[in-house]
Amino acid sequence: MTGDYLFDPKPSEEYPRDEDHLALTIELLGKIPQSMIQRSRSGRTFFNRHGDLRHIKTLRIWGLSDVLISKYQLHFLEARNLSSFLLPMLALEPSRRVTAQEHLNHPWLRGLPSDELNVHFQPNSAQPTLTPEELKMYGDREALARAQAAGEIPSHNMNNTRQSRQELAALPQKASGLGFERGLRMVQ
Repeated sequence: MTGDYLFDPKPSEEYPRDEDHLALTIELLGKIPQSMIQRSRSGRTFFNRHGDLRHIKTLRIWGLSDVLISKYQLHFLEARNLSSFLLPMLALEPSRRVTAQEHLNHPWLRGLPSDELNVHFQPNSAQPTLTPEELKMYGDREALARAQAAGEIPSHNMNNTRQSRQELAALPQKASGLGFERGLRMVQ
């Protein structure tokens, strides 16, 4: 995507390359869980009893989307969308990482905005605003999708079906303006 390594550790006189690699990882993904450090063969080599690195004291914490925006000048929506795709694969705890199979349906691969970007857009007929009762009834996304497909969502929430079809058809064009087409090209 960028042509750069995600982590490119360098040794110094004060610390080894492996500790720099750990520092880069912590800066991007957060503090390494104490349980992982304790299970590690080299945990005591690189970490003190508080879970802090032994030799590198100053860390510059910044999230992946911030890196993509600041360093690679990605639009903030594209950076957030790409981050929502990459971060689940980079989870520090291996048991919390998504599998490739689980991640095949991520919207970024189809060139679409991820669910995390919904906060930046107003609800529309494609994603109607639900009443509190409907939210309880359709609490999970799958139940909501089934209900929408079956026409069970009350019509007062589905304003102008023709408009909603046009909005859905326009999604790829809107996404391409933000660079989401990169993910789409990868799966075609």
